Amino acid sequence: MVRSSDTLESQLLTLPPADRARLAELLLASLDSDLDAGPATAIEDAWREEATTRRLAP
Repeated sequence: MVRSSDTLESQLLTLPPADRARLAELLLASLDSDLDAGPATAIEDAWREEATTRRLAP
């Protein structure tokens, strides 16, 4: 059964604080893993390489 995000949100907000905290941690971790695989990683790698190049330049 598919629920709208508003319905899901209101149901989740009725959970005890400890359960909400655990879900928040899981959701944040999932965002971090999405970022690790995305274009942000390529940009960070490019900046890291540029910084290394500049540091080693005379």
